[in-house]
Amino acid sequence: MHTAQPLLPSPLYLLILATMLLAPLSQANNLEDDFAELELELEQSSGANHKPATADNKPAAVSEFEQWQSQQQQQYANYKQAYFKALHDYKQNILTQWQNAEISDKKNWVEYSEDLQTKRVVDFANNEIRISVLDNNLSKKQFDQLINSNLSHLLAQTPNSARKNDPVLNQAGSVSDSSDAISRNTILSELADYSSNSFSMQSAELAQHAVIQQPSSSGNAQYKTPTVITIKLPPSSVRERAKKYQSLVANNASRYQLDPTLVFAIMHTESAFNPLARSHVPAYGLMQIVPESAGRDVALRLYGKDQILSPDYLYNASNNVQAGATYIHILYYSYLKAVENPLSRLYCVIAAYNTGAGNVARAFVNKRSLQRALPIINQLSPQQVYQRLVEHLPYEETRHYLQRVVSRQQLYGESS
Repeated sequence: MHTAQPLLPSPLYLLILATMLLAPLSQANNLEDDFAELELELEQSSGANHKPATADNKPAAVSEFEQWQSQQQQQYANYKQAYFKALHDYKQNILTQWQNAEISDKKNWVEYSEDLQTKRVVDFANNEIRISVLDNNLSKKQFDQLINSNLSHLLAQTPNSARKNDPVLNQAGSVSDSSDAISRNTILSELADYSSNSFSMQSAELAQHAVIQQPSSSGNAQYKTPTVITIKLPPSSVRERAKKYQSLVANNASRYQLDPTLVFAIMHTESAFNPLARSHVPAYGLMQIVPESAGRDVALRLYGKDQILSPDYLYNASNNVQAGATYIHILYYSYLKAVENPLSRLYCVIAAYNTGAGNVARAFVNKRSLQRALPIINQLSPQQVYQRLVEHLPYEETRHYLQRVVSRQQLYGESS
Protein backbone atom coordinates (compact mmCIF):
# COMPACT_ATOMS: atom_id res chain seq x y z
CA MET A 1 0.00 0.00 0.00
CA HIS A 2 1.29 3.49 -0.75
CA THR A 3 -0.88 5.73 1.43
CA ALA A 4 0.68 9.15 1.77
CA GLN A 5 2.08 9.70 5.24
CA PRO A 6 0.99 12.80 7.21
CA LEU A 7 3.41 15.70 7.37
CA LEU A 8 4.53 17.09 10.70
CA PRO A 9 2.38 20.04 11.75
CA SER A 10 3.89 23.50 11.36
CA PRO A 11 4.29 25.90 14.33
CA LEU A 12 1.44 27.98 12.91
CA TYR A 13 -0.80 24.92 12.82
CA LEU A 14 0.12 24.06 16.40
CA LEU A 15 -1.05 27.55 17.39
CA ILE A 16 -4.30 27.03 15.53
CA LEU A 17 -4.59 23.55 17.08
CA ALA A 18 -4.43 25.02 20.58
CA THR A 19 -7.50 27.12 19.86
CA MET A 20 -9.37 24.10 18.48
CA LEU A 21 -8.49 21.71 21.31
CA LEU A 22 -12.02 21.33 22.61
CA ALA A 23 -13.74 21.24 19.23
CA PRO A 24 -15.99 18.15 18.87
CA LEU A 25 -14.98 15.59 16.25
CA SER A 26 -16.73 12.70 14.56
CA GLN A 27 -16.56 8.93 14.72
CA ALA A 28 -15.65 6.53 17.49
CA ASN A 29 -13.30 3.56 17.75
CA ASN A 30 -15.89 1.01 16.65
CA LEU A 31 -17.12 0.52 13.10
CA GLU A 32 -20.57 -0.56 14.29
CA ASP A 33 -21.24 2.77 15.98
CA ASP A 34 -23.71 5.26 14.55
CA PHE A 35 -21.97 8.62 14.14
CA ALA A 36 -24.90 10.69 12.86
CA GLU A 37 -25.34 12.74 16.02
CA LEU A 38 -21.63 13.35 16.49
CA GLU A 39 -21.22 14.36 12.86
CA LEU A 40 -24.06 16.85 13.28
CA GLU A 41 -22.27 18.35 16.29
CA LEU A 42 -19.10 18.55 14.23
CA GLU A 43 -20.80 20.36 11.37
CA GLN A 44 -22.29 22.87 13.79
CA SER A 45 -19.08 23.67 15.62
CA SER A 46 -15.86 22.88 13.75
CA GLY A 47 -15.87 25.72 11.24
CA ALA A 48 -13.65 25.94 8.20
CA ASN A 49 -12.82 22.25 7.83
CA HIS A 50 -16.49 21.53 7.09
CA LYS A 51 -17.77 24.63 5.27
CA PRO A 52 -19.82 23.96 2.15
CA ALA A 53 -18.31 25.09 -1.12
CA THR A 54 -19.17 28.67 -2.01
CA ALA A 55 -17.80 31.34 -4.31
CA ASP A 56 -16.03 32.84 -1.27
CA ASN A 57 -14.17 29.74 -0.18
CA LYS A 58 -12.75 28.53 -3.48
CA PRO A 59 -14.78 25.51 -4.60
CA ALA A 60 -11.95 24.38 -6.88
CA ALA A 61 -9.69 23.85 -3.85
CA VAL A 62 -12.46 21.98 -2.04
CA SER A 63 -12.89 19.81 -5.11
CA GLU A 64 -9.17 19.00 -5.10
CA PHE A 65 -9.37 18.05 -1.44
CA GLU A 66 -12.39 15.86 -2.06
CA GLN A 67 -10.52 14.12 -4.86
CA TRP A 68 -7.52 13.57 -2.58
CA GLN A 69 -9.79 12.29 0.21
CA SER A 70 -11.57 9.93 -2.18
CA GLN A 71 -8.23 8.65 -3.41
CA GLN A 72 -7.11 8.01 0.18
CA GLN A 73 -10.27 6.09 0.95
CA GLN A 74 -9.93 4.03 -2.23
CA GLN A 75 -6.30 3.24 -1.46
CA TYR A 76 -7.23 1.96 1.98
CA ALA A 77 -10.18 0.01 0.57
CA ASN A 78 -7.76 -1.62 -1.87
CA TYR A 79 -5.38 -2.36 0.99
CA LYS A 80 -8.12 -4.01 3.06
CA GLN A 81 -9.19 -6.10 0.10
CA ALA A 82 -5.60 -7.27 -0.38
CA TYR A 83 -5.20 -7.81 3.36
CA PHE A 84 -8.29 -9.99 3.74
CA LYS A 85 -7.40 -11.99 0.61
CA ALA A 86 -3.89 -12.56 1.97
CA LEU A 87 -5.36 -13.57 5.32
CA HIS A 88 -7.73 -16.05 3.69
CA ASP A 89 -4.97 -17.54 1.52
CA TYR A 90 -2.62 -17.87 4.47
CA LYS A 91 -5.24 -19.62 6.60
CA GLN A 92 -6.02 -22.03 3.79
CA ASN A 93 -2.33 -22.83 3.47
CA ILE A 94 -2.01 -23.46 7.23
CA LEU A 95 -5.04 -25.77 7.14
CA THR A 96 -3.23 -28.09 4.76
CA GLN A 97 -1.09 -29.13 7.76
CA TRP A 98 -2.84 -27.94 10.92
CA GLN A 99 -6.33 -28.61 12.20
CA ASN A 100 -6.74 -24.98 13.28
CA ALA A 101 -5.28 -21.93 11.55
CA GLU A 102 -3.85 -19.96 14.47
CA ILE A 103 -2.64 -16.54 13.32
CA SER A 104 -1.31 -13.34 14.85
CA ASP A 105 -3.88 -11.21 16.64
CA LYS A 106 -4.04 -8.52 19.32
CA LYS A 107 -2.12 -10.41 21.98
CA ASN A 108 -0.41 -13.27 20.13
CA TRP A 109 2.49 -13.11 17.69
CA VAL A 110 2.33 -16.29 15.60
CA GLU A 111 4.86 -17.59 13.07
CA TYR A 112 5.21 -20.88 11.17
CA SER A 113 8.31 -22.48 9.73
CA GLU A 114 8.59 -22.42 5.94
CA ASP A 115 7.50 -26.07 5.71
CA LEU A 116 4.60 -25.41 8.15
CA GLN A 117 5.78 -28.20 10.43
CA THR A 118 6.57 -25.94 13.37
CA LYS A 119 4.51 -23.14 14.92
CA ARG A 120 5.90 -20.44 17.21
CA VAL A 121 3.58 -18.38 19.42
CA VAL A 122 4.52 -15.55 21.76
CA ASP A 123 1.47 -15.16 23.99
CA PHE A 124 1.79 -11.69 25.50
CA ALA A 125 -1.38 -11.98 27.59
CA ASN A 126 -0.30 -15.21 29.29
CA ASN A 127 3.41 -14.30 29.29
CA GLU A 128 4.61 -17.48 27.63
CA ILE A 129 6.09 -18.91 24.44
CA ARG A 130 4.60 -22.01 22.83
CA ILE A 131 6.42 -24.04 20.19
CA SER A 132 4.36 -26.74 18.49
CA VAL A 133 5.83 -29.37 16.18
CA LEU A 134 3.98 -31.88 14.02
CA ASP A 135 6.86 -34.39 13.93
CA ASN A 136 6.39 -36.46 17.09
CA ASN A 137 9.22 -38.87 16.33
CA LEU A 138 12.08 -36.56 17.19
CA SER A 139 14.73 -37.72 19.66
CA LYS A 140 15.36 -35.74 22.84
CA LYS A 141 18.44 -34.22 21.26
CA GLN A 142 16.42 -33.16 18.22
CA PHE A 143 13.72 -31.68 20.45
CA ASP A 144 16.35 -29.72 22.37
CA GLN A 145 17.82 -28.42 19.12
CA LEU A 146 14.37 -27.48 17.82
CA ILE A 147 13.52 -25.59 21.01
CA ASN A 148 16.81 -23.70 21.02
CA SER A 149 16.71 -22.77 17.34
CA ASN A 150 13.14 -21.52 17.52
CA LEU A 151 13.78 -19.54 20.70
CA SER A 152 16.88 -18.00 19.15
CA HIS A 153 14.84 -17.02 16.11
CA LEU A 154 12.14 -15.34 18.22
CA LEU A 155 14.65 -13.53 20.41
CA ALA A 156 16.40 -12.04 17.37
CA GLN A 157 13.27 -10.55 15.76
CA THR A 158 12.43 -6.86 15.77
CA PRO A 159 8.94 -5.53 14.99
CA ASN A 160 10.29 -4.46 11.59
CA SER A 161 11.76 -7.88 10.75
CA ALA A 162 8.72 -9.74 12.10
CA ARG A 163 6.37 -7.77 9.88
CA LYS A 164 8.56 -8.56 6.86
CA ASN A 165 8.37 -12.26 7.81
CA ASP A 166 4.57 -12.10 8.10
CA PRO A 167 3.01 -13.59 4.92
CA VAL A 168 -0.22 -11.61 5.35
CA LEU A 169 1.38 -8.20 5.84
CA ASN A 170 3.94 -9.00 3.18
CA GLN A 171 1.33 -9.84 0.58
CA ALA A 172 -0.84 -6.85 1.56
CA GLY A 173 2.14 -4.50 1.33
CA SER A 174 2.46 -3.30 4.93
CA VAL A 175 6.10 -4.01 5.71
CA SER A 176 7.83 -0.62 5.52
CA ASP A 177 10.43 -0.20 8.24
CA SER A 178 9.44 2.03 11.13
CA SER A 179 12.19 4.39 12.22
CA ASP A 180 11.33 4.55 15.93
CA ALA A 181 13.77 2.93 18.34
CA ILE A 182 11.25 0.39 19.60
CA SER A 183 10.60 -0.95 16.09
CA ARG A 184 14.35 -1.40 15.58
CA ASN A 185 14.94 -3.13 18.91
CA THR A 186 14.14 -6.78 19.51
CA ILE A 187 10.52 -7.61 20.36
CA LEU A 188 11.53 -9.60 23.44
CA SER A 189 14.26 -7.20 24.54
CA GLU A 190 12.92 -7.42 28.10
CA LEU A 191 14.54 -10.86 28.22
CA ALA A 192 18.00 -9.43 27.54
CA ASP A 193 18.70 -9.29 31.28
CA TYR A 194 17.50 -12.87 31.69
CA SER A 195 21.05 -14.01 30.93
CA SER A 196 23.58 -12.54 28.50
CA ASN A 197 23.10 -10.62 25.27
CA SER A 198 23.76 -13.81 23.28
CA PHE A 199 20.54 -15.13 21.75
CA SER A 200 21.84 -18.70 21.92
CA MET A 201 22.64 -18.38 25.63
CA GLN A 202 19.29 -16.71 26.34
CA SER A 203 17.43 -19.45 24.48
CA ALA A 204 19.37 -22.18 26.28
CA GLU A 205 18.45 -20.70 29.67
CA LEU A 206 14.80 -20.25 28.68
CA ALA A 207 14.70 -23.82 27.36
CA GLN A 208 15.46 -25.11 30.87
CA HIS A 209 11.92 -24.06 31.81
CA ALA A 210 10.26 -25.82 28.87
CA VAL A 211 7.31 -28.10 29.57
CA ILE A 212 6.75 -30.66 26.79
CA GLN A 213 3.25 -31.98 26.24
CA GLN A 214 3.22 -35.05 24.01
CA PRO A 215 0.00 -35.81 22.10
CA SER A 216 -2.26 -38.18 24.06
CA SER A 217 -4.25 -39.34 21.04
CA SER A 218 -4.22 -39.15 17.26
CA GLY A 219 -7.21 -36.74 17.25
CA ASN A 220 -8.54 -35.97 13.81
CA ALA A 221 -7.18 -38.66 11.50
CA GLN A 222 -6.63 -36.05 8.77
CA TYR A 223 -4.15 -34.11 10.93
CA LYS A 224 -1.19 -34.91 13.11
CA THR A 225 -1.55 -33.91 16.74
CA PRO A 226 1.42 -31.70 17.59
CA THR A 227 3.81 -31.88 20.48
CA VAL A 228 3.55 -28.56 22.35
CA ILE A 229 6.49 -27.04 24.22
CA THR A 230 5.47 -24.28 26.65
CA ILE A 231 8.01 -21.88 28.15
CA LYS A 232 6.75 -19.56 30.87
CA LEU A 233 8.53 -16.22 30.77
CA PRO A 234 9.78 -14.55 33.97
CA PRO A 235 6.98 -12.83 35.93
CA SER A 236 8.92 -9.57 35.66
CA SER A 237 8.62 -9.65 31.85
CA VAL A 238 5.25 -7.87 31.78
CA ARG A 239 6.54 -5.03 33.93
CA GLU A 240 9.71 -4.76 31.84
CA ARG A 241 7.66 -4.83 28.64
CA ALA A 242 5.57 -1.92 29.88
CA LYS A 243 8.69 0.06 30.79
CA LYS A 244 9.70 0.19 27.13
CA TYR A 245 6.86 2.61 26.53
CA GLN A 246 7.25 4.67 29.72
CA SER A 247 8.68 7.77 28.05
CA LEU A 248 6.15 7.64 25.19
CA VAL A 249 3.28 7.31 27.66
CA ALA A 250 4.59 10.04 29.96
CA ASN A 251 5.18 12.53 27.14
CA ASN A 252 1.81 11.97 25.48
CA ALA A 253 -0.10 11.89 28.76
CA SER A 254 1.40 15.26 29.65
CA ARG A 255 0.72 16.70 26.19
CA TYR A 256 -2.93 15.63 26.18
CA GLN A 257 -3.76 16.24 29.86
CA LEU A 258 -4.21 12.56 30.70
CA ASP A 259 -3.33 10.37 33.65
CA PRO A 260 -0.45 8.12 32.41
CA THR A 261 -1.93 5.20 34.34
CA LEU A 262 -4.98 5.40 32.07
CA VAL A 263 -2.85 5.22 28.91
CA PHE A 264 -0.90 2.27 30.33
CA ALA A 265 -4.08 0.46 31.41
CA ILE A 266 -5.71 0.87 27.99
CA MET A 267 -2.55 -0.22 26.17
CA HIS A 268 -2.23 -3.27 28.44
CA THR A 269 -5.88 -4.22 27.86
CA GLU A 270 -5.79 -3.60 24.11
CA SER A 271 -2.58 -5.39 23.19
CA ALA A 272 -0.73 -6.64 26.30
CA PHE A 273 2.17 -4.56 24.90
CA ASN A 274 2.38 -6.56 21.68
CA PRO A 275 3.92 -4.16 19.11
CA LEU A 276 2.65 -6.40 16.28
CA ALA A 277 -0.96 -6.35 17.48
CA ARG A 278 -3.73 -6.46 14.91
CA SER A 279 -7.39 -7.38 15.25
CA HIS A 280 -9.96 -8.81 12.85
CA VAL A 281 -11.45 -5.33 12.20
CA PRO A 282 -8.51 -4.66 11.50
CA ALA A 283 -7.10 -2.33 14.16
CA TYR A 284 -3.36 -1.87 14.48
CA GLY A 285 -0.63 -1.54 17.05
CA LEU A 286 -0.26 -1.09 20.77
CA MET A 287 -3.36 1.08 21.22
CA GLN A 288 -5.41 -0.76 18.54
CA ILE A 289 -6.37 2.15 16.31
CA VAL A 290 -8.98 1.55 13.59
CA PRO A 291 -7.87 3.62 10.56
CA GLU A 292 -11.35 4.44 9.23
CA SER A 293 -12.84 5.59 12.54
CA ALA A 294 -10.65 6.63 15.48
CA GLY A 295 -7.74 7.07 13.07
CA ARG A 296 -9.63 9.75 11.14
CA ASP A 297 -10.46 11.62 14.35
CA VAL A 298 -6.80 11.52 15.30
CA ALA A 299 -5.58 12.66 11.87
CA LEU A 300 -8.00 15.58 11.89
CA ARG A 301 -6.81 16.64 15.33
CA LEU A 302 -3.10 16.19 14.63
CA TYR A 303 -2.80 17.15 10.96
CA GLY A 304 -5.93 19.15 10.20
CA LYS A 305 -7.07 16.67 7.54
CA ASP A 306 -9.76 14.03 7.48
CA GLN A 307 -7.51 11.25 6.29
CA ILE A 308 -6.87 7.56 6.92
CA LEU A 309 -3.72 6.70 8.81
CA SER A 310 -1.97 3.78 7.13
CA PRO A 311 -1.10 0.50 8.89
CA ASP A 312 2.59 1.30 8.42
CA TYR A 313 2.06 4.61 10.23
CA LEU A 314 0.21 2.88 13.07
CA TYR A 315 2.84 0.14 13.48
CA ASN A 316 5.31 2.88 14.43
CA ALA A 317 5.16 2.71 18.23
CA SER A 318 5.64 6.46 18.69
CA ASN A 319 2.83 7.23 16.25
CA ASN A 320 0.57 4.63 17.81
CA VAL A 321 0.91 5.79 21.40
CA GLN A 322 0.38 9.38 20.30
CA ALA A 323 -2.70 8.34 18.30
CA GLY A 324 -4.14 6.45 21.28
CA ALA A 325 -3.52 9.34 23.67
CA THR A 326 -5.01 11.79 21.17
CA TYR A 327 -8.14 9.69 20.85
CA ILE A 328 -8.55 9.42 24.63
CA HIS A 329 -8.21 13.22 24.77
CA ILE A 330 -10.88 13.62 22.09
CA LEU A 331 -13.26 11.37 24.00
CA TYR A 332 -12.63 13.04 27.37
CA TYR A 333 -12.44 16.70 26.32
CA SER A 334 -14.77 16.71 23.30
CA TYR A 335 -17.27 13.88 22.85
CA LEU A 336 -18.00 13.35 26.53
CA LYS A 337 -17.04 16.74 27.97
CA ALA A 338 -20.65 17.34 29.10
CA VAL A 339 -20.39 14.51 31.64
CA GLU A 340 -19.90 16.67 34.71
CA ASN A 341 -18.28 14.34 37.23
CA PRO A 342 -14.65 13.60 36.20
CA LEU A 343 -14.78 10.01 37.45
CA SER A 344 -18.10 9.32 35.72
CA ARG A 345 -16.62 10.78 32.55
CA LEU A 346 -13.55 8.58 32.92
CA TYR A 347 -15.70 5.43 33.05
CA CYS A 348 -17.62 6.56 29.96
CA VAL A 349 -14.38 7.35 28.12
CA ILE A 350 -12.91 3.91 28.83
CA ALA A 351 -16.03 2.20 27.50
CA ALA A 352 -16.19 4.56 24.50
CA TYR A 353 -12.57 3.78 23.58
CA ASN A 354 -13.64 0.18 23.05
CA THR A 355 -17.15 0.51 21.64
CA GLY A 356 -17.85 4.14 20.68
CA ALA A 357 -19.67 7.00 22.39
CA GLY A 358 -23.01 6.02 20.85
CA ASN A 359 -22.93 2.62 22.53
CA VAL A 360 -22.11 4.28 25.86
CA ALA A 361 -25.33 6.28 25.47
CA ARG A 362 -27.22 3.05 24.84
CA ALA A 363 -26.34 1.84 28.33
CA PHE A 364 -28.47 4.66 29.73
CA VAL A 365 -31.26 5.33 27.21
CA ASN A 366 -31.12 2.33 24.85
CA LYS A 367 -30.46 4.75 21.99
CA ARG A 368 -27.24 6.06 20.50
CA SER A 369 -28.06 9.57 21.64
CA LEU A 370 -25.62 11.34 23.91
CA GLN A 371 -28.01 14.29 24.14
CA ARG A 372 -30.63 12.06 25.78
CA ALA A 373 -28.15 10.09 27.89
CA LEU A 374 -26.27 13.03 29.41
CA PRO A 375 -29.00 14.23 31.83
CA ILE A 376 -29.30 10.71 33.22
CA ILE A 377 -25.53 10.24 33.54
CA ASN A 378 -25.20 13.56 35.35
CA GLN A 379 -27.86 12.58 37.88
CA LEU A 380 -25.97 9.43 38.90
CA SER A 381 -22.98 9.00 41.18
CA PRO A 382 -19.75 7.70 39.60
CA GLN A 383 -20.33 4.29 41.18
CA GLN A 384 -23.84 4.19 39.73
CA VAL A 385 -22.48 5.16 36.31
CA TYR A 386 -19.90 2.39 36.53
CA GLN A 387 -22.51 -0.21 37.52
CA ARG A 388 -24.86 0.92 34.77
CA LEU A 389 -22.11 0.55 32.18
CA VAL A 390 -21.01 -2.86 33.48
CA GLU A 391 -24.59 -4.15 33.46
CA HIS A 392 -26.07 -2.45 30.38
CA LEU A 393 -23.38 -1.82 27.77
CA PRO A 394 -24.54 -3.52 24.55
CA TYR A 395 -21.53 -5.83 24.27
CA GLU A 396 -20.20 -8.18 26.92
CA GLU A 397 -16.66 -7.59 25.64
CA THR A 398 -16.93 -3.90 26.54
CA ARG A 399 -18.31 -4.64 30.00
CA HIS A 400 -15.25 -6.79 30.77
CA TYR A 401 -13.01 -4.25 29.05
CA LEU A 402 -14.15 -1.47 31.38
CA GLN A 403 -13.53 -3.61 34.45
CA ARG A 404 -10.05 -4.64 33.27
CA VAL A 405 -8.95 -1.10 32.44
CA VAL A 406 -10.18 0.27 35.77
CA SER A 407 -8.40 -2.47 37.76
CA ARG A 408 -5.20 -2.11 35.72
CA GLN A 409 -5.21 1.66 36.14
CA GLN A 410 -5.19 1.09 39.90
CA LEU A 411 -2.35 -1.43 39.46
CA TYR A 412 -0.21 1.02 37.48
CA GLY A 413 -1.01 3.73 40.03
CA GLU A 414 0.28 1.51 42.84
CA SER A 415 3.47 0.60 40.95
CA SER A 416 4.37 4.16 39.91
